[in-house]
Amino acid sequence: MNGISIVPEMWNGLFACIPLSAGNSQIHFIAPGATLGWIATALELALLWLGFRRTEGPKAL
Repeated sequence: MNGISIVPEMWNGLFACIPLSAGNSQIHFIAPGATLGWIATALELALLWLGFRRTEGPKAL
C-alpha cells in the first residue's frame, strides 16, 4: 500500500483486511503463486494445441 508491503490480516475468519488511512491510497495485490499459475496455464495450452493439432494420416486408396 503506497509503496509499503503489508501483510493482510484475517477478519471474521473468512476475509482479508488491511488498515487504511484516510484519503487516497494505491493498493496493488499480487496473489501468492500467481506466476506459477500463469506458467502452468501456458504449458497446458501448448500441450492442448499439440494434442489437437491435425496430422496427416495414411491416405485412403
